[in-house]
Amino acid sequence: MINTIKHRLFITFGSLAALICLLFTGVTWLFAAVTEDEVLRHLLTTEADYVLREYEKSNELKQARPDYMQVYLSKSALPAEVLQGYLDNPYEKEFYLHGDNYHIEEFATPEGQQFYITLNASKLEGLSTLDNMIWSFLFVVSGVVLILSLFLAWFLSNRSAKPLQQLSHQIEQHKFSEALPSLPTERRDEIGILSRSFESALQKISLLLEREREFTRDVSHELRTPMTLIKNTIQLSRQQPLKTEEIELIEHASNELEQTVDVLLALARQENLNFSKIKLTPILEKCVLKIYSVHPDVAFEVDIFVDDHFCVMGNQHLVNLLCQNLINNAFYHSNSSTMVIKAEGNLISFENALDGQQPKPFYQGLGHGHYLVKRIVEEMSWDIETEKRDDTYRVTITVRN
Repeated sequence: MINTIKHRLFITFGSLAALICLLFTGVTWLFAAVTEDEVLRHLLTTEADYVLREYEKSNELKQARPDYMQVYLSKSALPAEVLQGYLDNPYEKEFYLHGDNYHIEEFATPEGQQFYITLNASKLEGLSTLDNMIWSFLFVVSGVVLILSLFLAWFLSNRSAKPLQQLSHQIEQHKFSEALPSLPTERRDEIGILSRSFESALQKISLLLEREREFTRDVSHELRTPMTLIKNTIQLSRQQPLKTEEIELIEHASNELEQTVDVLLALARQENLNFSKIKLTPILEKCVLKIYSVHPDVAFEVDIFVDDHFCVMGNQHLVNLLCQNLINNAFYHSNSSTMVIKAEGNLISFENALDGQQPKPFYQGLGHGHYLVKRIVEEMSWDIETEKRDDTYRVTITVRN
């Protein structure tokens, strides 16, 4: 459980609170000790002033007035243990002798005669009481402050970890079939940064899953027909040799299958779809020439009214596939021998006459393959409109140029 952020925050805040309490106690104790030493030094100085005043009157050093103080006329007169400690460390002003706490100060008469005054702090009942009160106060206050600090640390750790827990719960409960959860992206702290990162990641994952679903649907929708056609034709070939028309049918279905797979793979690989300005005329001419090279004996007239400098903003591969599909649709699946392609402004139209009687190989009717065309247009954020009148069939595409 210590691995959770909540408990780590509590340990961090609690440790900081305990450290502050210890520092507070130590500083307070140091202040009390220094204050005590200053008070005792003041008492010694005050008594020394009295002794010196009496010395001026009688030219004799008298004993101190309080019974807890003693005046020593020379260093050798000091108690043996105090003298030994004093000789070992002349700067030390406090000694312990038989459980008593002695403070010592050195003074001198106007003639330069040194004398020493000792103070037995253990006999100062008021000072002992004050020490006990200070220590009791320190322990009580430190304990209360420590408890309050730990409670505050627990409260702050809960409050700090709560947004992370809520964010984790929202991410954990999210289903990609549903709308994105409402994350606290408006926050300007690290929680907001993390929320925006999660939201961006979830959007990308949702898009990838949607593309996967679209790819599965596209495969089911577009590949079934040519594969069934090839399968059935091959099945018939086991009963009798294939005729020329049937071989051409298989060849046509294979080409259509290959083209469909190209479109589906291009749509599925979004990371490879780079957009740029593309000249349309060379693509249209290449698509038409490809049909002429495959079927040189079939009459098919295409009038292209597109300026040589007309450009569209899209993906080169998808634009190629789009034009190939629309032109192939007009060639293979209409009974007309003519087609007109126009470009004006941001509109491109592909128009077929419906009154022709030109026989076409593998005629299946206009509109075949329109699903893939629509998917390509949507991928490039273009618009498509299909219009069928008595004498014409027109596909109009609104592009970005």
